[in-house]
This record gives sequence, C-alpha cells and structure tokens, in this order.
Amino acid sequence: MIVYKLVKDLNDDEIFRCIRLINSNFKKNRFNTYSSVIYYVIGSDIIGFIGISDNYLNQICTNVNYRNRGIASKMISRVKEELGAEPIYLFVDKNKSTTEYLVNFYKKNEFIIEYENDVEYKMGYKN
Repeated sequence: MIVYKLVKDLNDDEIFRCIRLINSNFKKNRFNTYSSVIYYVIGSDIIGFIGISDNYLNQICTNVNYRNRGIASKMISRVKEELGAEPIYLFVDKNKSTTEYLVNFYKKNEFIIEYENDVEYKMGYKN
C-alpha cells in the first residue's frame, strides 16, 4: 500500500519507521526538511520512502530486500498524481557508483536531465 501524508499528520510510529529506512540508505537524514512524504507499506513495515519539499523529491529509497520489484516506480507514479500539473524535480549525485543506474531509472520514469554541473544532475518531470 502506498501512503501520501503531510509530515505534520504522521504519527510517532510512522516517523520512526520512515527515519529508520532513511538511515539504512543514506549517510545524512533530511526528514525534518520535508513537507510531505510518500511511503510504501507491506504488513507493518515501511519498505519504501520519498521525501517531498515543495515539488522536489529527496531520499528516494527502498529496503534492500524489496528492490527491483517496481516499488520505487509505483511511489513515483503516486507522487505524480499527488503533485498534479506541477513540474517535479530531483537531483542525482554524479560521484557515486550508482549514478548511471539512477539516471537511467529516472529516465525510465519520464524524468529528463535539465541541468548538470561537476557534482550533480538536476532532473525534471513535467506532466
């Protein structure tokens, strides 16, 4: 099940489970910067997460045991529904071993590279 919520409407358990997933995937946790989130639940486990600030996506992740099952793509589709006609943006770090994979993944989900510098790509989706 995919859930969309404003951060202010999350209960303590949802916050804890989202933060735990973020921390298992990223060195820095930016949870306190999000206005809303999308998360994917199986049973009582949150196994997918997207942080949303305005129309920027951040810390998109899926539990390692559930990858390559279309979960991130389903969450991105839900973001597109929730944000409607607004353009959606995200950044991909150019200096990681997963950069090429991530850029191709986002292209598959209809994002295009709008800008790049030495550090990152800015990718966008327009409905």
